[in-house]
Amino acid sequence: MADSRAQREAVVRAMLEKKQAAALSSAVPEAPSVSSAAEGLFGMDPMIERLNLLPRWSREEGLVAPQVVYQAARALVSPGVAARGGQVSEEDAVNFGGIVGSGGIAASAAMPAAMPAKGPGRTLGMFAGPKAKTANLAALEKAKALLASGVDDASVWNETGWWVNTPDGIPRTELPDGIESFRAAYPDSTVVFNKDTGVNNYNSTRKAVDYDDANLPHETQHAVQDMEGMDGGSGNYTYHDVTPEQIKAVKADSAAPDVLEKMEENHSLWGIANLSERDWADLAAARLYMRKGGEAEARAVNARKAFSDQMKKSTPPWESYDVPLNSLIIRK
Repeated sequence: MADSRAQREAVVRAMLEKKQAAALSSAVPEAPSVSSAAEGLFGMDPMIERLNLLPRWSREEGLVAPQVVYQAARALVSPGVAARGGQVSEEDAVNFGGIVGSGGIAASAAMPAAMPAKGPGRTLGMFAGPKAKTANLAALEKAKALLASGVDDASVWNETGWWVNTPDGIPRTELPDGIESFRAAYPDSTVVFNKDTGVNNYNSTRKAVDYDDANLPHETQHAVQDMEGMDGGSGNYTYHDVTPEQIKAVKADSAAPDVLEKMEENHSLWGIANLSERDWADLAAARLYMRKGGEAEARAVNARKAFSDQMKKSTPPWESYDVPLNSLIIRK
């Protein structure tokens, strides 16, 4: 009897899953992205900053749903996106399985993010420049000619694979990442790679990359920046580096996600009274770090490791940055 009941429940669950996927498929426009589908169906802007588990209040947007809810929305539209030829990341696909099969949003929240492995149609990437031996310099010249004729940056990227109008003025192209690819691109480099040392860092003096697997793309990008003369990493800004004006700016933005997270740490979610002057200075320093051009670029490289090769080709690098390009701090 128990087996029979379990079989019936399994059949009903399969029918519900099929019905839910079909409904979502019919509601999603033709060949969308997961981001545009989630925004269209749920009104959730992919560019808004969110806290992980708690909603936040924004003067411009009102109540902003937390990241866990946004991830659930992305997962739910994924079947419809895939059915119409759109790109679905492994993280969205895995989250959809967790939501449908394991009880909804809570299951998605508890599920670790997918870490795609290298394989056909999916390679990690680094943003190299004209000094890379494996870069297509003929395509770079074509990109410059297209820009001179009035073609926009996104179309130039899609056609040539080059981003010319970069924040630091050095063109970028996306090459496969990893130590072997770095060696092929920069065969004269003396950079050494040290795995699982307990830190993730690129030391430009020692020409050494210390890394674990999750952070290899980020730290390799810093080595590329050094080879190309690009804007590089910052190390860490501290409260000693900030000005009173920068601290004042953070205080005026007290509804921002980083401020709310600091309130959570200090158990003062509903007020700012428990934030000390050192807390405000630390927040201002963290914002400087986030705006550093080389750090923002390295985070963009890490963000694209879940992209298929086709997604990389159709998604310009600047769309993977987590801060506006016009706010970047560029120091060579």
